[in-house]
Amino acid sequence: MNATSSSASSQQSKTKSLLSIVLATRNEEQSISQVLREISEASLQLVDEFSIEVVLVDDSSSDDTVRVAQEVAAHSKLPLEVIDGPGQGLGRAVLAGLARALEQNPYLIVTLDADGQHDARDIPKFVDRLVQDGSDLVVGCRFGEGSIIGMPAYRRVISRIGNLVLRTTCRTGVLDATTAFRAFRPSVIEAFDPPALDLSGYNFFSAFVVAARRDGFKISEQPIIFRERIGGESKLGFSQLVAFGKALPALARYRRSKPVKSVAQRSDSALPIVEENCLAPR
Repeated sequence: MNATSSSASSQQSKTKSLLSIVLATRNEEQSISQVLREISEASLQLVDEFSIEVVLVDDSSSDDTVRVAQEVAAHSKLPLEVIDGPGQGLGRAVLAGLARALEQNPYLIVTLDADGQHDARDIPKFVDRLVQDGSDLVVGCRFGEGSIIGMPAYRRVISRIGNLVLRTTCRTGVLDATTAFRAFRPSVIEAFDPPALDLSGYNFFSAFVVAARRDGFKISEQPIIFRERIGGESKLGFSQLVAFGKALPALARYRRSKPVKSVAQRSDSALPIVEENCLAPR
């Protein structure tokens, strides 16, 4: 082997898979620094196998969210790309981030909240579950082995009832379909095309699980600790709950519809459905 081919072989052996992390922000100046520092800590556990990039979708923040994010990312040497959100709510902002991430041909994509309620240091657990269990979508679970810190009792009740109704009407097979902390294989995102669904606000997260289940992808759950917000105000209000209720009939109909393309026809040949939730032993 000559020097050129040896160099090429060495270069190829050092090539790492890309892990894209998508954050949607709107006035998260108080929390974004901690979130990015925790992402940086998580990346140290993944550095041997993955290169990390963060796509931050800022949906018209009126504070210094972007400036703070850029400063922390530069200090942590964390690759960060900031794009403008469409100004149509959380769901559309996350979709914009996912679309941008897909352009970089990532191996895996992770989403989580930018308000500090998710511990980004848990990202390696999501990656391990995807890789070791052969899952296509791993959703963070606050129930079962997971836990919730600081959420008012009425919010917990509403969340549990909402997920129970969703699980019953749409056969999601998971305990918690509404949290934003999740990891995907790109094929799950590429298959997501529900034009008839309301993707505003938090409807997006439940719709994604329903669509992935309908399309035959393997979904599992990873227990998480859901923490108190670091700062700012919750974006979940009464109007979001009403929108969720109105969206349920359409979600149920979509769940019963036939996929445009079967799992067997997809290039990554996703595994058959296995209903596995965060009550299952690890």
